[in-house]
Amino acid sequence: MGDFIFAVAMRFLGTIVGGVVGLVVWYIGSGSGPGNPYGIMAILAPCMIIAMILRIWAPQEWLTPTVMGVATLMLVVGDSWDVNYLPELIYQAPGYGVFYHRVVLVMIGFGVAIIVQVFPRPPSATRNASKSLAVVSSHITSFYANTISNFVKDSEREDYQATRSTIEDRLTELFTEISILEPRIRMAKFEPSSSPFTCDILLEVEKCLSRILESLSILASVTPRLTATYRRILETQTEFVETDTIASIIATLTALEETLKSGHPFAEVLPVPLLRKLRKVSNTGPYAPDGTHAFSRDAMKDDDWSTFVVALMAVTSLYSRIDDLVITIKNAVGEKYHVQGLLSHHP
Repeated sequence: MGDFIFAVAMRFLGTIVGGVVGLVVWYIGSGSGPGNPYGIMAILAPCMIIAMILRIWAPQEWLTPTVMGVATLMLVVGDSWDVNYLPELIYQAPGYGVFYHRVVLVMIGFGVAIIVQVFPRPPSATRNASKSLAVVSSHITSFYANTISNFVKDSEREDYQATRSTIEDRLTELFTEISILEPRIRMAKFEPSSSPFTCDILLEVEKCLSRILESLSILASVTPRLTATYRRILETQTEFVETDTIASIIATLTALEETLKSGHPFAEVLPVPLLRKLRKVSNTGPYAPDGTHAFSRDAMKDDDWSTFVVALMAVTSLYSRIDDLVITIKNAVGEKYHVQGLLSHHP
């Protein structure tokens, strides 16, 4: 509905502006007489130059009002000319009379379009955008599962190599899918809606999903280059491939997906924050007994260590950004299934 309201507003704006410019062209070029072709063309020429500039270089959103404005301009000038030279075909006053009839016909068309659009049930740009974000969330969850699968397979089979081109193609598809949603989401601010997902909330969700996908893209690209030692360290420090961690991330993203579809409140108790799964890095010895890695000057010179740090940062940002997404959606829809006294309970 938001894009429909925006389209109607832009068409009406183009009609009014084009009609006013047409009146200016006609009365400057003809005054109160039947019209002077030289005077009309002299004032019409700069108007056409401006129209072509708008048509070529103006943003895409201004294409419709530009076309409507130019059409109304030419209609006002052309019909006003024909009133005096083809009176048997045109039965209306030149200038203002032509503009008045044009506005009336456009308003009738808008009225019919609104009736057809609203009944029996008007489409909602907000509902469409939230469901589209839910689809994107589902695709990101699937990509996360594939990334974990590649990591596990690579640790079990030394001859396994993740197809880099396949990963890049899939990431391109996902980033494109997210980027084309932003203009549609911005249309939601033009419609009245009772949905808890406002335009600002949806834009924030879209930004969070983009950041999550960014972390996953780094992770999918870097983890195949990790050595066996650093893979083990990454697993130890982040619990990256622990069943509990994987289940927590997939369950959280799935719950987010369902909330985006329905708009229902979120459960209060969720397996978040995920950042608590990170372990404190030990600084004793090159490798601590728990498998964590110590920070040293020699380690900084190691290319494998640099790759490990990038992977560690990607996992950390992934956990943090999923936590941010949960907070964003909870702020919009609220919580349900409250468990009283849970924070003060210590088994």
